[in-house]
Amino acid sequence: QPQIVLTHAPLDYMEDHQNAARLAVSAAFTRGMPGFVTSPPLASYDGPVAVYHAQPHGNRTPLGELVEPTHYVDVSSLVERKRELLAAHASQDQWLGASQGISAYLETMVELNRQVGQLSGQFELAEGWRQHLHLGFSPAGFDPLRDALDSVMVVRQ
Repeated sequence: QPQIVLTHAPLDYMEDHQNAARLAVSAAFTRGMPGFVTSPPLASYDGPVAVYHAQPHGNRTPLGELVEPTHYVDVSSLVERKRELLAAHASQDQWLGASQGISAYLETMVELNRQVGQLSGQFELAEGWRQHLHLGFSPAGFDPLRDALDSVMVVRQ
């Protein structure tokens, strides 16, 4: 019965990211369908939920279009912790190096956060999120992420 679902961008350079986004949106949408069969069996839940999509890698769609977030979260004070956590993801480093020749993924994460910070017009480093259309999920204006992170967030619709 979540109120907030964070997932991948619906358009990203990786097919598995797009598929994960699609599955998360479908799960959030079907939560209120009493006839939807689940395993294990769960009662439907018709409470509001807001789905937010992360920025795609490179802050661009696969066709190169810039993706501008609706929600900008200041991560300036957290970037070193983010770097530390991402560095612990050893298989990501190995896979990116072997499959795509990307070895500087920690620096790339910081640079992408810097780009989103610039888009925000307020933060040095930021994460960007886009809120999925509310239809089928919640009443218009329901934005629990903004409510939770108001002191470190800028929202632009």
